[in-house]
Parts: sequence; C-alpha cells; structure tokens
Amino acid sequence: MNGNEPRLGDARPGAKPVIVLHIGCGKSGTSSVQSFLGKNRDRFAERGILIPNGKMVFGKGNGQQVFYFESIKPLADAGEVLTQRVEQAAARFGVDRLKAIIISAENLSNPHHLHETFSKLHESYDIWVVFYIRRQEDFYLSAWQQWFAKTGKPHSEWITKVPAGFGDWAAAIDRWDAISPERFIVRVYDKSRLEGGDVVRDFCAVLGLDTDNFELEAKAQNESFGVHVSSLYTDIASVFENVHDRRVETLLYDFGIRSAGKGRNETIFSAEELAYIRDSHADGNRRIKERFFPDIAGNSPFAALDHSTLVTLSQAEIDRRNLALLSELTFKFILKAREGKPAIVHQPPALSANATGGVQPKPKTKRFRGLRRIWQRLVGH
Repeated sequence: MNGNEPRLGDARPGAKPVIVLHIGCGKSGTSSVQSFLGKNRDRFAERGILIPNGKMVFGKGNGQQVFYFESIKPLADAGEVLTQRVEQAAARFGVDRLKAIIISAENLSNPHHLHETFSKLHESYDIWVVFYIRRQEDFYLSAWQQWFAKTGKPHSEWITKVPAGFGDWAAAIDRWDAISPERFIVRVYDKSRLEGGDVVRDFCAVLGLDTDNFELEAKAQNESFGVHVSSLYTDIASVFENVHDRRVETLLYDFGIRSAGKGRNETIFSAEELAYIRDSHADGNRRIKERFFPDIAGNSPFAALDHSTLVTLSQAEIDRRNLALLSELTFKFILKAREGKPAIVHQPPALSANATGGVQPKPKTKRFRGLRRIWQRLVGH
C-alpha cells in the first residue's frame, strides 16, 4: 500500500459502483472481518457501502455469505440467481446512494466455478478481489484442528490425501483472474505484515477506509485451540456428525475452557511432513511472490519456517492437557447445572442436501452428549 490506491468510500462520478470480494482464504481472520462487517453495517451504509447478510440481502445478520454461496453452487443458473439477488439488495439499499458492496465468503477461494457467477455483475460493477493467503504449513495445521481431525483419520495420512487445490493459492488467483477484476489485492496473513498487526485494520486499510468511526472487535473471533484438542477430536470422532460439527468447540468457547488454549509454536507435524507441505506448494508460491511481492527476497511470499522454534508434544503431555481440559469442563458444567441453566450447545447451521439439490440448515440447537465419551477416553475406562 503506497497511499495512492482508490478509497472505497470516495465519490467516483460517472464510475460504476464497486463489488469487493473478500474471498478468504479460510483460517486467515475471516470470522473477525465478517463479524466486523455485520456489526458496523449501519456505519458502512452511511458511507454508501452495502454489507449483505448471510442471505445476500440488505438486512440484519453477520457479514458473511458462505452458506449462500454453498446453496447456489450446484445450480445451473447460479450466475443469474446471484445477479438477481444482488440487484434486489442494491434496490432495497438505494441505488442512488450505492458506492460499493462488500461480499465476504472464504469458500470463494475453494476449487470450483463460483467466480463465473460474477461475470454478468461485472457489466454493472467494478470488481475488487481481496485475498489473504497464509503459509501452507500454518493453514494445514489450523484446517486440521478445526475440520479434518474430526474424521478420525491420522493426520499423517490426511496430509497426503488432501483434495486437489487445497492450500493452492496460486490456482485460486488463476481462477479469479478469469473475470479480470479491476483490482486484485493479495495480502499475507502474518501479524508482522498486517496494518497494526490486526486483520480487520488491515482489511480496512487496503480499501482506504478509516477505522476511527467503526466499532472494532474486542477480541479475535474463532480462535484455534491447542494441538491437544485436535488430538482429542480424532479420538472421539464418532461424536461428530461431520467435519463442520462445531458443538464441542462451541462448548469450550461458551464455558471459557482455558486449558483448551494453544501454546506458542506448537505443531503436530514432523519435520518431514512440514517439508512435504512446503514442497507441494513451492511452485505456486513462487509465482505469487513474483507477481504480487517482487521486492521480497527468496522464492516465496512467506517467511521461512524456523523449525528450531517448533514444539512437538508427547502423547503423555497431550493426555495430561486433555485431562485438565475435561476436569475444567466438568467443573464448569456442574456449576452451570446448579445454577439451573441447561447445558445446551448452539452451533452455526450445518449444510445438508435437500430434495432439489440445494442446501438447508440443520437445527441450530442440540444437546451435547459426548462428555462421557471424552471422560472414558482420558481415564481409560
């Protein structure tokens, strides 16, 4: 950023309004950005910027559209459906005052053809793409912890069988290049390289928005737990309905389980596994570096991983931490029960196919039933 980039809220006489596409990647502070967008919807509206909700309409709700894009992905006329929904949202917002629309969905960087749904919108809008990329070794660890540990498969097997395009930021950029966005902004998700060390402030900075009049988050959203928790997920995999089942995470968040926290520089991957991840993406990272970060030395936009700083936990230490986790959870669970508050866990809607091939949310509220299973795993009976 050199200070000469266009500012999103500035008047642009005769120019098209802008659609900003915040396409991820996953596990790069997207939840924090999306929560910020939703919380400040009215403040953005005062600047002529529309923040759609989860249904891609101008209304209340979080500032993310992940599930909306999952719902239209299978449709043959997905582009027409999206265009109509955006036009309806703009009309409700007020076309005369509309300067920009910000859409945030990390699944837009996944391998699929959703970029093509924006082709028709390009006729009426300038399109800016904002893409935060993360060092793949860190991305794999975060993805394992949040999603894939719940499959019950060992991580050593998962690493070599990830879906095509997983962590391939260069391929994602190639897809979005196909719609020729007016601006393509790529940022490295690394606190030392973010504006103010914060992804929300950085996101505003790349769009030329001053954060002084916005309400910023008090704390980060959707923070990862320690590697011992992902080990526990693998051991109790039968508790989870699918990799998106977040009842256990929500329980740990809701009860404020401090013993679920992560230690500094901890990893579950061996040096050989980390080298495999790095080498698998070396060519794509080199292309990204040459195009977007030519002033950085080396062949990657990411700083070299210092293996000497990494910490690998023994199984005994993992079990000790998970026993502490269970003890804290049990104690707080009992206290809540004594207060007369039912132990209900809320999770974001998971996706399930309906008869028409679209998606619909499963029930948002379920009673957590895995506490006994966790206890049995840790105490050995």
